[in-house]
Amino acid sequence: MNTGTADYWRKLLCLDEDVPPSFLSTFNSPFCFLRPFFVWLVTLFLKKYYQIEVVGADHLPDRPPYILASNHQSYLDVPVLMFDIDPAKREEIYIITKKYVFRQPLFALLVHSAARCFAVDAEKDFLGALRIAVKIIKSKKALYIAPEGTRSKTGQVGPFRVGVGVLAVETGVPVIPIYIHGTHEAWGCGQLLPKRGKIKMIFGEPFDAVAYAKEHPGEQAYDVYKSVTEELRQRVVKLGEPFSQ
Repeated sequence: MNTGTADYWRKLLCLDEDVPPSFLSTFNSPFCFLRPFFVWLVTLFLKKYYQIEVVGADHLPDRPPYILASNHQSYLDVPVLMFDIDPAKREEIYIITKKYVFRQPLFALLVHSAARCFAVDAEKDFLGALRIAVKIIKSKKALYIAPEGTRSKTGQVGPFRVGVGVLAVETGVPVIPIYIHGTHEAWGCGQLLPKRGKIKMIFGEPFDAVAYAKEHPGEQAYDVYKSVTEELRQRVVKLGEPFSQ
Protein backbone atom coordinates (compact mmCIF):
# COMPACT_ATOMS: atom_id res chain seq x y z
CA MET A 1 0.00 0.00 0.00
CA ASN A 2 1.29 3.45 -0.88
CA THR A 3 2.77 4.83 2.36
CA GLY A 4 2.20 8.44 1.35
CA THR A 5 -1.55 8.08 0.96
CA ALA A 6 -1.70 5.88 4.07
CA ASP A 7 0.00 8.62 6.11
CA TYR A 8 -2.57 11.07 4.77
CA TRP A 9 -5.38 8.88 6.08
CA ARG A 10 -3.70 8.44 9.44
CA LYS A 11 -3.75 12.21 9.83
CA LEU A 12 -7.38 12.43 8.77
CA LEU A 13 -8.34 9.80 11.33
CA CYS A 14 -6.23 11.41 14.09
CA LEU A 15 -4.74 7.96 14.70
CA ASP A 16 -1.66 9.27 16.45
CA GLU A 17 -3.52 11.51 18.90
CA ASP A 18 -4.02 10.45 22.50
CA VAL A 19 -7.50 9.45 23.62
CA PRO A 20 -8.77 11.51 26.58
CA PRO A 21 -9.17 9.35 29.72
CA SER A 22 -12.80 10.46 30.01
CA PHE A 23 -13.69 9.51 26.44
CA LEU A 24 -15.48 6.22 27.16
CA SER A 25 -17.54 7.81 29.93
CA THR A 26 -19.42 9.78 27.27
CA PHE A 27 -21.20 6.54 26.35
CA ASN A 28 -22.56 5.98 29.84
CA SER A 29 -26.26 6.72 29.76
CA PRO A 30 -27.77 8.31 32.89
CA PHE A 31 -30.14 5.34 32.75
CA CYS A 32 -27.39 2.72 32.71
CA PHE A 33 -28.55 1.56 36.15
CA LEU A 34 -31.49 0.05 34.24
CA ARG A 35 -29.17 -2.14 32.15
CA PRO A 36 -29.67 -5.36 34.16
CA PHE A 37 -33.43 -4.97 33.77
CA PHE A 38 -33.28 -4.38 30.02
CA VAL A 39 -30.81 -7.23 29.54
CA TRP A 40 -33.22 -9.51 31.39
CA LEU A 41 -36.19 -8.20 29.38
CA VAL A 42 -34.55 -8.57 25.96
CA THR A 43 -33.15 -11.98 26.82
CA LEU A 44 -36.59 -13.14 27.96
CA PHE A 45 -38.14 -11.88 24.71
CA LEU A 46 -35.53 -13.62 22.54
CA LYS A 47 -35.81 -16.92 24.37
CA LYS A 48 -39.60 -16.88 24.27
CA TYR A 49 -40.00 -16.05 20.58
CA TYR A 50 -36.91 -17.48 18.88
CA GLN A 51 -34.81 -20.58 18.61
CA ILE A 52 -31.31 -19.12 18.39
CA GLU A 53 -28.23 -21.09 17.40
CA VAL A 54 -24.74 -19.61 17.67
CA VAL A 55 -21.85 -21.14 15.72
CA GLY A 56 -18.17 -20.22 15.88
CA ALA A 57 -18.25 -18.00 18.95
CA ASP A 58 -14.81 -19.39 19.79
CA HIS A 59 -13.47 -17.23 16.94
CA LEU A 60 -13.93 -14.17 19.15
CA PRO A 61 -10.57 -13.02 20.55
CA ASP A 62 -10.06 -13.47 24.28
CA ARG A 63 -9.96 -9.72 24.74
CA PRO A 64 -10.47 -6.57 22.68
CA PRO A 65 -9.71 -4.56 20.66
CA TYR A 66 -11.31 -6.07 17.58
CA ILE A 67 -14.08 -5.27 15.09
CA LEU A 68 -17.28 -7.26 14.62
CA ALA A 69 -18.86 -6.85 11.18
CA SER A 70 -22.15 -8.48 10.19
CA ASN A 71 -24.85 -8.40 7.57
CA HIS A 72 -27.86 -6.29 8.55
CA GLN A 73 -31.36 -7.69 8.09
CA SER A 74 -33.40 -6.52 11.04
CA TYR A 75 -33.70 -4.56 14.26
CA LEU A 76 -33.14 -7.98 15.87
CA ASP A 77 -29.56 -8.29 14.64
CA VAL A 78 -27.96 -6.34 17.49
CA PRO A 79 -30.06 -7.90 20.29
CA VAL A 80 -29.27 -11.39 18.98
CA LEU A 81 -25.57 -10.58 18.80
CA MET A 82 -25.40 -8.85 22.17
CA PHE A 83 -27.41 -11.30 24.23
CA ASP A 84 -26.23 -14.62 22.84
CA ILE A 85 -22.50 -14.25 23.48
CA ASP A 86 -20.49 -14.34 26.68
CA PRO A 87 -21.73 -11.53 28.99
CA ALA A 88 -18.15 -10.47 29.73
CA LYS A 89 -17.49 -9.97 26.01
CA ARG A 90 -20.81 -8.16 25.61
CA GLU A 91 -19.74 -5.52 28.10
CA GLU A 92 -16.71 -4.69 25.95
CA ILE A 93 -18.69 -4.00 22.75
CA TYR A 94 -19.51 -0.51 21.49
CA ILE A 95 -22.05 -0.20 18.70
CA ILE A 96 -22.27 2.18 15.75
CA THR A 97 -25.86 3.07 14.91
CA LYS A 98 -27.72 5.63 12.85
CA LYS A 99 -28.97 8.83 14.39
CA TYR A 100 -32.56 8.20 13.35
CA VAL A 101 -32.68 5.26 15.79
CA PHE A 102 -32.76 7.81 18.61
CA ARG A 103 -35.65 9.87 17.27
CA GLN A 104 -38.17 7.77 19.20
CA PRO A 105 -37.64 8.52 22.92
CA LEU A 106 -38.71 5.12 24.26
CA PHE A 107 -36.58 3.23 21.76
CA ALA A 108 -33.66 5.55 22.46
CA LEU A 109 -34.02 4.83 26.19
CA LEU A 110 -33.94 1.09 25.53
CA VAL A 111 -30.90 1.28 23.24
CA HIS A 112 -28.91 3.60 25.50
CA SER A 113 -29.71 1.62 28.62
CA ALA A 114 -29.13 -1.87 27.21
CA ALA A 115 -25.92 -1.20 25.27
CA ARG A 116 -23.14 1.30 24.63
CA CYS A 117 -24.09 2.94 21.36
CA PHE A 118 -22.99 6.02 19.52
CA ALA A 119 -25.12 7.60 16.83
CA VAL A 120 -23.54 8.77 13.60
CA ASP A 121 -24.55 10.30 10.32
CA ALA A 122 -21.89 8.61 8.19
CA GLU A 123 -23.06 10.34 5.02
CA LYS A 124 -22.79 13.87 6.42
CA ASP A 125 -19.83 13.26 8.74
CA PHE A 126 -17.92 10.25 7.42
CA LEU A 127 -14.61 11.21 8.98
CA GLY A 128 -16.19 12.19 12.29
CA ALA A 129 -17.77 8.75 12.59
CA LEU A 130 -14.46 7.05 11.80
CA ARG A 131 -12.58 9.17 14.35
CA ILE A 132 -14.96 8.12 17.11
CA ALA A 133 -14.58 4.49 16.06
CA VAL A 134 -10.79 4.85 16.12
CA LYS A 135 -10.91 6.22 19.67
CA ILE A 136 -13.01 3.28 20.82
CA ILE A 137 -10.55 0.81 19.33
CA LYS A 138 -7.56 2.70 20.75
CA SER A 139 -9.30 2.49 24.14
CA LYS A 140 -8.99 -1.30 23.76
CA LYS A 141 -12.68 -1.96 23.28
CA ALA A 142 -14.56 -3.98 20.67
CA LEU A 143 -16.52 -2.24 17.93
CA TYR A 144 -19.64 -3.59 16.22
CA ILE A 145 -20.54 -2.28 12.79
CA ALA A 146 -23.05 -3.29 10.10
CA PRO A 147 -21.12 -2.18 7.00
CA GLU A 148 -24.20 -2.20 4.74
CA GLY A 149 -25.27 0.90 6.63
CA THR A 150 -28.96 -0.01 6.54
CA ARG A 151 -31.22 -3.04 6.76
CA SER A 152 -31.49 -5.23 3.69
CA LYS A 153 -34.91 -5.08 2.05
CA THR A 154 -34.46 -8.45 0.36
CA GLY A 155 -32.51 -10.44 2.92
CA GLN A 156 -29.48 -10.52 0.61
CA VAL A 157 -26.15 -9.03 1.67
CA GLY A 158 -25.83 -5.59 0.10
CA PRO A 159 -22.70 -3.59 -0.71
CA PHE A 160 -20.43 -2.76 2.23
CA ARG A 161 -19.40 0.83 2.85
CA VAL A 162 -15.69 1.48 2.77
CA GLY A 163 -15.41 2.79 6.34
CA VAL A 164 -14.98 -0.71 7.74
CA GLY A 165 -12.01 -1.25 5.42
CA VAL A 166 -10.42 2.01 6.53
CA LEU A 167 -10.77 1.04 10.19
CA ALA A 168 -9.56 -2.52 9.66
CA VAL A 169 -6.37 -1.50 7.88
CA GLU A 170 -5.45 1.61 9.83
CA THR A 171 -6.14 0.31 13.34
CA GLY A 172 -4.63 -3.10 12.59
CA VAL A 173 -7.10 -4.99 14.77
CA PRO A 174 -8.68 -8.29 13.66
CA VAL A 175 -12.11 -8.20 12.05
CA ILE A 176 -14.56 -11.01 12.80
CA PRO A 177 -17.09 -11.51 9.98
CA ILE A 178 -20.56 -12.53 11.13
CA TYR A 179 -23.54 -13.84 9.19
CA ILE A 180 -26.97 -13.62 10.83
CA HIS A 181 -29.73 -15.71 9.30
CA GLY A 182 -33.44 -15.64 10.07
CA THR A 183 -33.87 -12.11 11.41
CA HIS A 184 -35.13 -10.88 8.02
CA GLU A 185 -37.96 -13.39 8.18
CA ALA A 186 -38.58 -12.68 11.86
CA TRP A 187 -38.68 -8.89 11.67
CA GLY A 188 -37.55 -7.62 8.30
CA CYS A 189 -37.59 -4.13 6.86
CA GLY A 190 -41.20 -2.93 6.46
CA GLN A 191 -42.60 -5.57 8.81
CA LEU A 192 -44.67 -3.91 11.52
CA LEU A 193 -44.34 -6.54 14.24
CA PRO A 194 -41.89 -9.39 14.89
CA LYS A 195 -42.89 -13.01 14.46
CA ARG A 196 -41.53 -16.24 15.85
CA GLY A 197 -38.79 -18.11 14.06
CA LYS A 198 -35.36 -19.70 14.00
CA ILE A 199 -32.24 -17.54 13.98
CA LYS A 200 -28.67 -18.64 13.38
CA MET A 201 -25.59 -16.50 13.98
CA ILE A 202 -22.27 -17.64 12.53
CA PHE A 203 -18.90 -16.15 13.52
CA GLY A 204 -16.14 -16.53 10.94
CA GLU A 205 -12.40 -16.67 11.45
CA PRO A 206 -10.68 -13.34 12.23
CA PHE A 207 -9.61 -11.42 9.15
CA ASP A 208 -6.16 -9.77 9.21
CA ALA A 209 -6.65 -6.70 7.00
CA VAL A 210 -3.08 -5.50 7.52
CA ALA A 211 -1.63 -8.70 6.06
CA TYR A 212 -4.09 -8.39 3.19
CA ALA A 213 -3.01 -4.79 2.55
CA LYS A 214 0.65 -5.81 2.42
CA GLU A 215 -0.20 -7.98 -0.58
CA HIS A 216 -1.04 -4.79 -2.51
CA PRO A 217 2.20 -2.75 -2.43
CA GLY A 218 2.16 0.56 -4.23
CA GLU A 219 -1.62 0.80 -4.50
CA GLN A 220 -3.37 3.94 -3.32
CA ALA A 221 -4.61 3.60 0.24
CA TYR A 222 -8.27 4.19 -0.63
CA ASP A 223 -8.17 1.46 -3.29
CA VAL A 224 -6.76 -0.95 -0.70
CA TYR A 225 -9.51 0.01 1.75
CA LYS A 226 -12.11 -0.78 -0.91
CA SER A 227 -10.46 -4.15 -1.65
CA VAL A 228 -10.40 -5.01 2.06
CA THR A 229 -14.06 -4.00 2.37
CA GLU A 230 -15.07 -6.26 -0.52
CA GLU A 231 -12.98 -9.14 0.82
CA LEU A 232 -14.75 -8.81 4.17
CA ARG A 233 -18.13 -8.74 2.43
CA GLN A 234 -17.28 -11.92 0.53
CA ARG A 235 -16.35 -13.62 3.80
CA VAL A 236 -19.73 -12.69 5.29
CA VAL A 237 -21.50 -13.90 2.14
CA LYS A 238 -19.59 -17.20 2.25
CA LEU A 239 -20.72 -17.79 5.84
CA GLY A 240 -24.29 -17.50 4.59
CA GLU A 241 -23.91 -19.79 1.56
CA PRO A 242 -25.54 -22.83 3.24
CA PHE A 243 -28.79 -20.85 3.51
CA SER A 244 -28.89 -19.95 -0.19
CA GLN A 245 -28.76 -23.52 -1.44
